[in-house]
Amino acid sequence: MTITFEIDSVDKTASVGYDSLTIQSTLSHRDIASFDLLVSSGSYEPDIGDEVLIEEDSDIIFGGTIDRITREPYSESDNGYTLQIECVDYNQLADRFYITENFEAGGQTLHDILVDAANAIVPNYLAADGVTSANVEEGPAIQYYFANDKTATEVFNDLAVITGYAWWIDYDRDLHFISRESNLAPFSLTDSSANFRRLQIEKTRDNYRNRQILKGGVEITASRTESFLGDGTRKTFNLGFPVNAISAVTVNAVAKTYGIRGRDSGLDWYYEQSSNEFTQDDGGTALTGAQTLAVTYTGQFPMKIFVEDGGEVASRVAAEGGSGWYESLYVDQTIRDSDFALAIASGLIRKFRIPTIVKFETDDAGLQPGQLLTIGITSHNLDGQFLISDVRASGLHGSLRYQVTALSGEFQGSWIDFFRSLVVSGSRFGLRDDEVLLIGRTATDTVSLTDVLTPTDAALGSFVYDTAVYGYAEYG
Repeated sequence: MTITFEIDSVDKTASVGYDSLTIQSTLSHRDIASFDLLVSSGSYEPDIGDEVLIEEDSDIIFGGTIDRITREPYSESDNGYTLQIECVDYNQLADRFYITENFEAGGQTLHDILVDAANAIVPNYLAADGVTSANVEEGPAIQYYFANDKTATEVFNDLAVITGYAWWIDYDRDLHFISRESNLAPFSLTDSSANFRRLQIEKTRDNYRNRQILKGGVEITASRTESFLGDGTRKTFNLGFPVNAISAVTVNAVAKTYGIRGRDSGLDWYYEQSSNEFTQDDGGTALTGAQTLAVTYTGQFPMKIFVEDGGEVASRVAAEGGSGWYESLYVDQTIRDSDFALAIASGLIRKFRIPTIVKFETDDAGLQPGQLLTIGITSHNLDGQFLISDVRASGLHGSLRYQVTALSGEFQGSWIDFFRSLVVSGSRFGLRDDEVLLIGRTATDTVSLTDVLTPTDAALGSFVYDTAVYGYAEYG
């Protein structure tokens, strides 16, 4: 096997220090390559941002740019330097751009958002740096997605959560966004495969949870109408929910003008998005007891989801005694669909149980984080799919040896089943700037919401409570 190094398309293999190469690949992180370049004093020296291409027998094993250079002399007497070169792969290109785009076209898919829409992310943001999109799959329908000053990396991570897909920018600068079924390891480990050594098995409680709390963003209520009686004094009325949008305002069934407080003027009534207060213009006359204000609007309410796996709790009680509870809090204000949030919370419990961690060495190239590796080794009772989380390649006598870490997926059936369970067809994702968090939600084996609004006597001047409006005991 022969390893070659190019820096800005110039072959520098002869100057690379013997066995100094390492390539670290970690799931959901950039690939990092490092090596030593030996140069004489006053001779060639690369620069930050120079492109680096590393090949093994003409197969690309790393492509990226120089991120850091550290120079030190060979020794006190030598007239030359060792340049410690650290490079990052092309995934870093997605960190360079902040994206503010709304995607809410009917029937849009992942491919539409990334490639086809007029404001699609790849052609409008990343194409100028050579990023292509030949490996973006069509993907499921996404009802809407809002990117509010997020990096392309954050957007891609959001879309990966929505779809259950995997993404990366490869060493040729092509964006991959593919289903997990498409991301299989190029070989398996079996009793007779003879392609691994130093196999280790580890179990750990790190990140374990059997009770998941998820705080998400807000959801929008159905259109609702609330009515208020005047008392000759009040000019501010409190709606049952913070306002998302108002569609109609009447007094005794006569339409009134309305707008946003602080922005509009000369109107009858004002509101602020994400506020409960609905206020009459300063110049208006307070409503009397014979006048009824009716406001038709959509409101906002936040989610707080709680999921418990009773079987896992019982197993911890049996093993450890006590409550058996292991709680974890996950906060993502961009999640604004309750069914999707519930799927995420349930998925986190299934994902972070006590896994079997398999570590091994191999001389065979091709394994990458995110791939699903099939392992069937009877002597270790291993039989199933394992998600590769880390691959570290290091130089050894002119070739590469790979240290690989993979995580079991048998506790949720398979990793494909797990990621497929995250896909919510038509799911909504994103957070408008005018939306805030405001309600509680509890989910165990069933899902329930409790209405905390207390109606009062209409004659006392408070709003008229309508059970048809507030009756959502079995939401979601």
